[in-house]
Amino acid sequence: MHHVVVLLAFMCILTLYPFPSLSSPTIQTSSDYPRYRFKYLSYDEINSGLRQLSKQYPQYLTLISAHDHYHLPNPGWCRSSIDSVRADVPCEILIAQVGLKPIEKHRPQMLVVGSIHGDERLGALIAYYTVKIMLEHAPFDPWISRLLSKRVLTVIPLPNPSGYDRTMRLEDADGQLVDPNTDFPYGIPRQDQNQEIREESDTNAAILQQGKGNECMRSIAARVLNELFQERLFRIALAFHGKKEFIAYSWGDDTHCQKGTKLKMDPQSSGSVRKLLGIPTDDDDHDEEDDEDQCVDGWQTPDDAAFTDLARGMSAFASSWQKQFYNFGPLNDPLQYKPLNYGGFADWGYAASFNPKHTRTCRPDTYGGYSLYRTRYNNASNRCLTFIIETSADARPPDKYLGSSHGLYARNKKHGNGHVPRNIRLTLFGLDMLQAYVFFLTSHSGTAPEVSRGGLLALHWSVGGAVTVDKTYLLVEIVKANWSITTGVQSGGSMWSMQSETTSNSASNSASSALLFNTKSPFFASAKSSHAHSKRCAYEETLSLYHLIPEQYASSGATLKIRAVAQVDSAWNTQKNPSHFGPQSHLVRARTDSTWHASNGEFEIISSELFYSSPLVINLPPERYSQKWYIDVWQLLILALICFLAPPLIFGFWMFRSGFTTLPASAFAASMRHRFRKVLRSIHNNSPPQPTNM
Repeated sequence: MHHVVVLLAFMCILTLYPFPSLSSPTIQTSSDYPRYRFKYLSYDEINSGLRQLSKQYPQYLTLISAHDHYHLPNPGWCRSSIDSVRADVPCEILIAQVGLKPIEKHRPQMLVVGSIHGDERLGALIAYYTVKIMLEHAPFDPWISRLLSKRVLTVIPLPNPSGYDRTMRLEDADGQLVDPNTDFPYGIPRQDQNQEIREESDTNAAILQQGKGNECMRSIAARVLNELFQERLFRIALAFHGKKEFIAYSWGDDTHCQKGTKLKMDPQSSGSVRKLLGIPTDDDDHDEEDDEDQCVDGWQTPDDAAFTDLARGMSAFASSWQKQFYNFGPLNDPLQYKPLNYGGFADWGYAASFNPKHTRTCRPDTYGGYSLYRTRYNNASNRCLTFIIETSADARPPDKYLGSSHGLYARNKKHGNGHVPRNIRLTLFGLDMLQAYVFFLTSHSGTAPEVSRGGLLALHWSVGGAVTVDKTYLLVEIVKANWSITTGVQSGGSMWSMQSETTSNSASNSASSALLFNTKSPFFASAKSSHAHSKRCAYEETLSLYHLIPEQYASSGATLKIRAVAQVDSAWNTQKNPSHFGPQSHLVRARTDSTWHASNGEFEIISSELFYSSPLVINLPPERYSQKWYIDVWQLLILALICFLAPPLIFGFWMFRSGFTTLPASAFAASMRHRFRKVLRSIHNNSPPQPTNM
């Protein structure tokens, strides 16, 4: 009998001691992330940090020297360390390619450009820390892990290294101070438009000094960006600046203004327009001498709808800083921004491939010249939605406003939010939007979907990488059978914009702001805190599988493959300022035009109007076994066992609470036997009399 007592005591201990669960995986939380505050870094610290990251994460990060790869000269001299008194090493531009290796040729690509103006320090920090945070958080954050495996991010933290090292806005290009941001061959009047392009061997210094194309590609920064566009297919590009807080995009030059726009603008400056509409004016940003050159209409690009939706999403997910969201709008909108009146990087990156009449070849006279053929663009290289991100009104905000690594999804400064986390979030949103995708919530919760008795299956799914879901449904197929069926069509928002509608040029009034912003990753991880968020951003369907599939398969059983399907963002084809052609960017055409195909270098884009989730495979038993009667039997047996063991367990718990655990083992066993016999005797004495046979 003593072994029974010992077994009961052991079971009691199991009920009291909190052993870790063996059935569910351990979830790593944000407390596992490396925690540190962001700080300003020198030229050498950023480049050294990139080299260290490439050694630490070789499966994700490839580091390229622009000078070795493209055979470009070094742009001046930089300090080898923060303690160096003077520049003592050639400046080097490093390009970081971030993405799980190997990189497939069709994987969507995005470009991030850091401090193209050397005195705007935040850009380099945002670019560098974006790489660092993504690599460090990948093991813990399923959304970032997905971005690394499904996207390619090209990052140039220091495109103007000599300017950054000296805290100087411009690049010193062989003694000429050049603004790299405007050193691109777009929107420049063609002085020699009808002149036949000479062979490069005939181009000499005398010709170059005559103004024949020497006003572009003078800086190494511009040439590096040019080389990248010549060999890749970027869908989105972000260039970080300072001295404002704004998200801007094309058009940036005045050549797209409607006829008579300047004449209309002369009697009434944009400053007057802003005052009339009650919009605050900034005298530094809206000089009267510039007002006469501003557009009052005609600044919308063929991709204006996509530009606006993306900028609104970036503003919302970046969230507010000191209660201010990013405003956004076209560069040439006089109510939003001071126009450049020339193309610059944004217009060039967006339109050089489809708007050749505004593009010209360059023959600069700096750094020994540059091949004019490198500024001849094919039909695919420059169709990138390019954004100028003005990060802060201060070119160098105080250190305390930079934020920290654990504030990636934080709401406020107290929890680590700041200029750097805010703009890393903005960058991650851009990465996510490169291509639409559909996913089941169960595929990220760590649990497989369960078919209930009767063949009922409840599924939840959502759509990422998009703003609007035009239609979505489930596709059910029987494996090894020529049979399929679709469920009813649903429509609405993606995981970014579910039930959100706004036309404001600020995300502060957007209903999506509260929905988008979460202290966890927006990608639906297994953590309970993000699961509640995911339910609000999901479509759902309950399938009665035995009634859905043909009777012969229901009676014999079948293996089903279920996928969620979505079509997205058809509204991006709508133009506010219609022209003879529709949207021209790779991002829009790849999801709205089934015939779109582009290739450049080793990369290509193949369009798709329908996006499919990974399949769920369901092994459906024959319908006659679907009730699972044996489950009911097992449930009854378990209930009976619990009822039988409950009294001894309670008794054993009382024994432990009474202090008998301090007795020697033999005395404890004897005491247990004595008390157990006493309980049995009491039960026997109180039992009703048994009938006897007469």
